[in-house]
Formats: sequence, C-alpha cells, structure tokens
Amino acid sequence: MSKARKHLKWILPVLVVMIAGGVFGYFKLFAWNPERQKIAVINDRSITVAQFGREIAKIPAPYQDMLREEPKQFLEQLVLKEILLQEAERQGMKNDPAAKGEEAEISRIQSLLKKEVLDKVKVSQEEVEELYRQHRDQLGKKSLNEVAPVIENIIREAKGKEQVEEYVTSLRKKAKVEITEKHVQAITAPTPQTDTAEEFKKALQSGVPVLVDFGANSCMPCRQIRPILKEIKQEYNGKAHVLVIDVYKFKELAGEHRVQLIPTLIFFDKSGIFMRRVLFICTKNSARSQMAEGLVNHDLAGEVQAFSAGIDPSDVHPLAVAVMGELGIDISHHRSKSMDEFANEKFDYIITLCDQANESCPVFFGGTQRLHMGFDDPAAAPGSEAEKLSAFRKVRDQIREKVVGFLSKQ
Repeated sequence: MSKARKHLKWILPVLVVMIAGGVFGYFKLFAWNPERQKIAVINDRSITVAQFGREIAKIPAPYQDMLREEPKQFLEQLVLKEILLQEAERQGMKNDPAAKGEEAEISRIQSLLKKEVLDKVKVSQEEVEELYRQHRDQLGKKSLNEVAPVIENIIREAKGKEQVEEYVTSLRKKAKVEITEKHVQAITAPTPQTDTAEEFKKALQSGVPVLVDFGANSCMPCRQIRPILKEIKQEYNGKAHVLVIDVYKFKELAGEHRVQLIPTLIFFDKSGIFMRRVLFICTKNSARSQMAEGLVNHDLAGEVQAFSAGIDPSDVHPLAVAVMGELGIDISHHRSKSMDEFANEKFDYIITLCDQANESCPVFFGGTQRLHMGFDDPAAAPGSEAEKLSAFRKVRDQIREKVVGFLSKQ
C-alpha cells in the first residue's frame, strides 16, 4: 500500500501536467488558432479571424487603422462579397479567363450584377426629356438629340447603382449570417487617445506656444496629419505643446474657437493668446493689401497674423513702402504674392480691398468669414509726386481706421 502511495505522489503531478498540456494544445491548435476561429458564417461557409486579418492588411494606412478600430464595417463588406460569390456560383457564373485570384472573384460578381441588374435597367424617352428640361440652361445651345445619349447613360448609371444596392440588400436578407461577437471584440483595436479640455487649459497656462489640432478620429484628413503632428511634438518637446482635441467630445471648446471644418489647426502663443489669421486680397498686391498686412501685423501683433496676395501680382509700390515707413513700419522686405501660394491654407478672415478682387476671389478660397472693404487705389491718383504721396497716406490711414479697427474688436 505504501508503494502505491509513493507512486501516486509522482504519477498524479505527471497526469496533471499531461492533461494541462493536452488542454493547452487543444486551445493552441483549435480554440486559439486564428485559422480556425470563425468570425462569421455565411450560409455554410465561414470567414476566419486569419482571413479577416489578411484582407484588412491589403488596405493602406490610415484607412486600415480606422477599420481595425471599427472592424464590423469591414467585416460587413467581406460578408456581402461572400454572399455575392455564393450567388454567382449558384448561377454558374464563369471567371474572366484572363483574371486570376481576387480579380477572378470580382469578375464573377460583375457578371452576376450585369445579368441580374444592369442589363435590366430601362431608361424611357420621357426621363431623358425631363432631365434635359431641368438642365437646359447648363447645356448651352445643344439640342436634345445631341445630348440624349449622354443623358441616357447618366440616368442608366444612376438607376443601375440604386438597383444594385437594392439587389445586394435583398440577397443579404435571405442569407443566413452569424457573427461571433467575441472574436469581433478580440480584434477591435483601441482608438487613438486625444487630449481633454483640462489638458488644453493647462497647456495654455504653461508659458510655451501651443499647437492644437481640432479634429476627430473618424476624419480621414485628421488621421493623415497625425504623423506630422507627432514629428512636430517630438522636435519641439519641452518648447511647445501639440494637442489633439476631438470636436465631437468637446463641442463647446470647438465652438468657442469657431471651428467649422476639420481638421482645423490653431496656434496659441506662449501667453495662450489665439493668433487669428487674415488674408488681404487686391488686384496687384502692390499697395492697399501690402499696407493692410503691415498695419495689422504691427498694430495687432500677437493677436492677428496678416498676409496678403493678388489676383495678378506685380511689385510692391515704392510709395506704399514710403508712407508705411513714416509710421515706423518697414515693409520694404515685402513681395507681391499670388493667391495660389495660400490655396491650401486656412484663414479666419479673407478680406478683399478692391472691387476687382472682390469679383475675382474664388468662392472656394478658405476662410471663416469673407469680407469686402473697398478703398480707392492710391497708385491711380493723378497729380504730382507729392499729391500721389498724399493719396497713399489717406488710404493708409483709412485702412488703419477701418480694417485694424474692425479686427481689434473681433
């Protein structure tokens, strides 16, 4: 009996280890194996976690990162693709002989949609005539017969898209789809951390400049500039703060700083003062807009940052340099610039200073507010040099009173 007990002392631990090893092996080969974990089952076919991973890896960043944070969106696309492939197989659709791999699958789906939907789309003469009547003014003097084929194709494409969506939705409803939520949760990536209103407040009181990106994790352009912001943060570590504020989490903060488009980058100086940006536009960017830029950057330094550009830029007028110099403002280093130089920048105000600029300024040129403040062209003033100089002084003073006065109250 004592011998049996002695054997049991080492047999039982061995058995426990063997059983534990067998259980671990089972989980490793089956339960924990991504190739065997079914994230979705469509009718009698499954999509595994490993398949999902291979498909999403084909997508470039940052789109891939966003889909990993919301994997159900991408999983639904894979489910719809599988449903269409099963229906194409059921109907005996053939591959394009030249297509291979994924292209072959796409060719079968295209053949299915063509047969079941696109070839059945009908466009009536009445529909063509109605669309022609609605857009006749935009077609110039072209007759209905001239544009009828183009109009018919437009209507056919629109109808086809709508009917394809209806067809795919009907197949989705008929299919038996089971989603394994625990696997979906397991592959869901955490969303990038953004800063809080409290961190924003502390940064403004830190005594160093602050660059704030008002955006959102769901905004693609916002995600695309994150790597650039990360580099800036590393380069200016200890010298400046770089924050990311989610406008959907902190709506009041975004509203307080007049954020209307995302991403919006706002720079605060070391005192925590918001530097508003204004762009002055005139025809030649030689006199009025140059003086406005100089006056604002001098009188509202630290509050507003001014720039100027022209519809048809030339050279900075020497009399503009002279009258600004009388105020102790040096614009001799200024140059005339085209609006194209600022096409991708954001401004709080776009202010045109002459009628031609007001008429020619593109409607898409960015800015929270677009204003027109017209002034006479001092360069067109007749008379002697002294009389022209007087005209420049007059316009300079008018700009200071009206433009600087307006911006100082905003």
